[in-house]
Amino acid sequence: MSNGGKCDALVLLSALVSIEMASRLTNEQLELLSAFFEVLGDDLALLALCPRRENGPPPEQA
Repeated sequence: MSNGGKCDALVLLSALVSIEMASRLTNEQLELLSAFFEVLGDDLALLALCPRRENGPPPEQA
């Protein structure tokens, strides 16, 4: 399976999970989960831009 196929599968899985959750939760619960996952995604995107550390101090700035 190519990367495009894997991405397609993830999008489909996400949609199916969303539909299932929506059928079982109230609008207020869905709004709260939506806001939480939006913040989580934003934080992960920011962390992906930061240099990685291996259990040590941050890299020295020149």
